[in-house]
Amino acid sequence: MHWSIAFALLSAAAPTDTLPQLPDNHFNSYTAAWKAARQHEQPLLVILNPPRDSEDDAIAVEDVRKTRQRRELLENYVVAVIDTGTRHGKLIDELFGSPDLPRVVVIDKRQKYQIFRSSEPMYGQLWTEILEKYEDGETPVAVRTFSHSQPAYSSMQGSYCRT
Repeated sequence: MHWSIAFALLSAAAPTDTLPQLPDNHFNSYTAAWKAARQHEQPLLVILNPPRDSEDDAIAVEDVRKTRQRRELLENYVVAVIDTGTRHGKLIDELFGSPDLPRVVVIDKRQKYQIFRSSEPMYGQLWTEILEKYEDGETPVAVRTFSHSQPAYSSMQGSYCRT
């Protein structure tokens, strides 16, 4: 499905509110986050969480924001935290083709390429390294595609996928 068609479909199903008590650049709507990232030419950090009734652990954005350094790094991103148990979240999950949840994806500042994606467990220092590496939102000259999740540490070496 072409992204412009998918975006139009998502716009109709998208919630429009932001997450409570979080910065203006954090959304629970992929559509709203995508628009903001495109408008401000910032990379988009997408966190696809399992449905709330799932036994799988979700990624809490509060955990990502735990340190001052990561909070400052997150200012360079638009953040979308998606509950894949909602109607909107299910559509997003299908579009991303997530093999496992939770899933973390960074999309370049032009909203064209997934420059990082992984379903591997994330921990403090790894979050910091990922946020530092992709904060400029630039797509590397050599863009490679891959079809499956890469371990986060090897993804730091650079594998890219067109969105």
